[in-house]
Amino acid sequence: GRMELDELHVLQGQTGAQTERQGLERLYRDISNARAGQGSLETISALETRGVVRNLKSAAVNARRATSELSQRYGPRHPRMIEANTALANAESEYQAELERAADSVLADYRRALEAERTYTSQVDAAKDEIRVIDRNRAERQKLEDAAESAKALFEKIQTGERTAGMLGTGTQKPYVTVIERARPVYRPVRPNKQRMVLLAAMLGLMLGIGLAFLLEHLDNTFRGAPEVEDRLGLPMLGALPDLGKQKENTLAPMSHFRDEGKSSFAEAVRTIRTGIMLSAMDSDSSVIMVTSSLPGEGKTTLSTNLSHALGHMKNTLLLDADMRRPMVGKAHDRDREHPGLSSYMTHEASFEECTIRSKSSQLSIMHAGAIPPNPLELLGSNRFRQVINDFRRRFEYIVIDCAPALAVSDALVLSRVVDHVLYVIKADSTPHQAAEEGVHRLRRVNAPMLGVVLNRVTSRGRGYYYYGKYHRYGYHGYDYPEYYGSDKKDA
Repeated sequence: GRMELDELHVLQGQTGAQTERQGLERLYRDISNARAGQGSLETISALETRGVVRNLKSAAVNARRATSELSQRYGPRHPRMIEANTALANAESEYQAELERAADSVLADYRRALEAERTYTSQVDAAKDEIRVIDRNRAERQKLEDAAESAKALFEKIQTGERTAGMLGTGTQKPYVTVIERARPVYRPVRPNKQRMVLLAAMLGLMLGIGLAFLLEHLDNTFRGAPEVEDRLGLPMLGALPDLGKQKENTLAPMSHFRDEGKSSFAEAVRTIRTGIMLSAMDSDSSVIMVTSSLPGEGKTTLSTNLSHALGHMKNTLLLDADMRRPMVGKAHDRDREHPGLSSYMTHEASFEECTIRSKSSQLSIMHAGAIPPNPLELLGSNRFRQVINDFRRRFEYIVIDCAPALAVSDALVLSRVVDHVLYVIKADSTPHQAAEEGVHRLRRVNAPMLGVVLNRVTSRGRGYYYYGKYHRYGYHGYDYPEYYGSDKKDA
């Protein structure tokens, strides 16, 4: 009852504060609008009842009337006129100041009324919450009292039955316990459950292994197939060369694999690339093809030599080693740097026949780099080199140029201006995406005639490999070959 009286008192206070706030709210808005330039405080009649506003307003009116009457008799410089104007200014100033003070008092009263209303509202809400809690407690107490009464009645009934049985002297009371099942001894430990632990460990290990595999797959930034190559580089994939493995005895063997193993899957892959090149150059009398890569060791020399042997079986072909940094074509064909080569031919120190090797089994001529000049880039960018390429065009139908990597030096950018097609070699599961994208971007900036990409050293991984060419779709299933693939000299 006391709580309800307190709530009633708070509700009455809330109602009074709300009424007061509503009475002051319109006056508060009028004052705010007047101060914002949308009216004047003098037009708010409710302010006249506060303080001495009404008296000061009357004084200002009287001063204004007196000044008006004197202005009809005297000029503006007359002492009495000056005194009347001064009195009017003072009366107006006091009236305006009192209006501002009255307005400030109204604003303060409105804020106090608003705060009082909020206080009473929060008190009412708190009182309602407390009453709801009391009502819940009251219901819970009633429920507990009813349960206690029921338990008390049951207890008294049990006591009465026991006394009656004692008085009858039966002495044979049936127990209230019934045996449901006999206890049996356990011959195996309940814990630890080794079978469950082993099964749980196996599941956790399997989940961890799968997660680690997905993580490694996500972190792998190398090329593994044609879709990835074409999506990232925007170039068609002409073919894929299978991994020939490593052979420690002869690391140069992969460079002549087409010539030595003409029926292997590697040779078939080279023929597929050759077909794509020949279809691209059907309308040309001669075609100059440059082979480059992003970094050393990706297999550009392997592709150059084997592709040249494949083209030489059908057309008059020249293999030209323009890698003046680390030439490998001469080593693959038993020519050292002492023999005349490209550098000697350009300086007229040796004839074409002295600088070239003629293949016995095909229409292939091979010109190795020869002596390495001190300024390879200037030699490859000279007018003499352009003239040499034009002379070769008249002699051969296909000219394959083995060039230095595109990211290592600028030789490939210079040579791309005198060639018809550029083949870009990428080593599978090794060349990073960023390196290949940067190398292709550098060649495209100089408008290099990009023909396509060759993916080198593709492994079957027990399931075979499959690649897409630009003109052919050719599938190969991997086999275990006794061949080897030498990565020595970083370009095999």
